[in-house]
Amino acid sequence: MLRTRSLLGLQRFKCDAKCQTFRCFSFESSNPGSSEDKLGKPQMYHLQHIQKRLEYTVPLMFRRHMDYTFYRPDVVYEDRIFQLSKQGLHKFIGLHKFMYHLGTLSVFGQLFFPYIRMSAIAISPFIEDGSVRLRWRVSYLSWLSIFNYKNFNAEYREKHAKWLDGTAIFYADGEGLVYKVIIDRMQIDDGFAEQRTKKLAEKILPQTNFVPVERRDLEQKQQKQN
Repeated sequence: MLRTRSLLGLQRFKCDAKCQTFRCFSFESSNPGSSEDKLGKPQMYHLQHIQKRLEYTVPLMFRRHMDYTFYRPDVVYEDRIFQLSKQGLHKFIGLHKFMYHLGTLSVFGQLFFPYIRMSAIAISPFIEDGSVRLRWRVSYLSWLSIFNYKNFNAEYREKHAKWLDGTAIFYADGEGLVYKVIIDRMQIDDGFAEQRTKKLAEKILPQTNFVPVERRDLEQKQQKQN
């Protein structure tokens, strides 16, 4: 009888020890430095820091080494513009591959275009999904256009340069480091195409006797007044 009681007491002691151990581990896992919080959503000041770093480093593209201090070593990079594979999106995993890819684009950009600059049009943080969204623009001149003497003027060159527009989304984790980057479709400068379309419309519309709605309404009002 005494032996049975002693065994029951020993089992209760082991159970209490295990419960205390589990409570200890569960308390430690809720610390801010845990991996679970690391993959959580960032605070607004984290996103504002990324915003400031992008304002500084985006203009350095095609000119100098960019800032990669706010990325995670295992950052995922999806390029939906330059690297389209047969399977779909081309994806890089790792900071070194990300740096190598941007460095390659920078080198080839400087080889193909004597004048090329990148600028940030708008940078906005979004606390809802923990992201910072960048609207960027690349201005460039070809080798043929660079021989135009007017392009030696910096103001004229920047005003009349061709451009490419695009967006980039930077997703941050609970520590404020970027773990995913998505570069999406860009918009090409179609001012020349708009001019050609306008000239073509000016030639076709008089022959088809087509009158725009606004102009037709204006003519009807003038007739009523007369």
